[in-house]
Amino acid sequence: MDSEIDNDLSVVPLDLVGIRELEKIGLQRLQREVRMRLESDRATYESVSEKYNRWKDFFERLPTASLS
Repeated sequence: MDSEIDNDLSVVPLDLVGIRELEKIGLQRLQREVRMRLESDRATYESVSEKYNRWKDFFERLPTASLS
């Protein structure tokens, strides 16, 4: 089994430059994913905030009922 692992690793030689490139690619993907999630969260927040403000305005315009 160890020979199978050795054979697999020999197919893709990773030197220090290769490892740095993989780290860079991984970091770029992570940054892109975080950016996309932030944009999605911001859009969700803005949508919810807009709906809240519309309902708030609606209820503020309703005549208040007098219980007397």
